[in-house]
Amino acid sequence: MTDSAYDIIFAGGGATACVTAGRLAMLDPTLKILVRSHSRT
Repeated sequence: MTDSAYDIIFAGGGATACVTAGRLAMLDPTLKILVRSHSRT
């Protein structure tokens, strides 16, 4: 099994995902977190 590039991935960059990602990062600064947002252009 290979290592993942990220520990946690949020699909959607809404307020809940951003706040949760920020709090998780404060609890464990070693986590690799990706917040992915769909941009409508």
